[in-house]
Amino acid sequence: MKILVPVADPLFAAALLEFILAHRWPEKTHFHIVHVIEPFLLDQSSRATFATLLSRSEQEMILSAGKMVDEAATLLRKKIPNVQASSEVRAARVLPELLKLADEMQADLIIAGSHGQSGFNRLI
Repeated sequence: MKILVPVADPLFAAALLEFILAHRWPEKTHFHIVHVIEPFLLDQSSRATFATLLSRSEQEMILSAGKMVDEAATLLRKKIPNVQASSEVRAARVLPELLKLADEMQADLIIAGSHGQSGFNRLI
């Protein structure tokens, strides 16, 4: 079984891991933990003005996200015997990238949180 687990931040990563650890999974299940960083949407003139600042900020975000997903994958491998766990950080528009990744890895399941929102609140 191939399972895609997109995580947005450490708090929701912990909640998703808690959910995963509370369930039984078939042997050789592969969890792929991913964080997608939304690109900065600035026009070219703004990007040129703040290029150095944006570059540093993007690099810090990638490093931080990489640490988060690596720790999540390590925890799954440690806590659930006979499963695989990998991690990845991508920079792209979140939803299209997650759908693309799910297709690429032929995911059987996507486990994602709702950031504490439900029903009507997600529509607003």
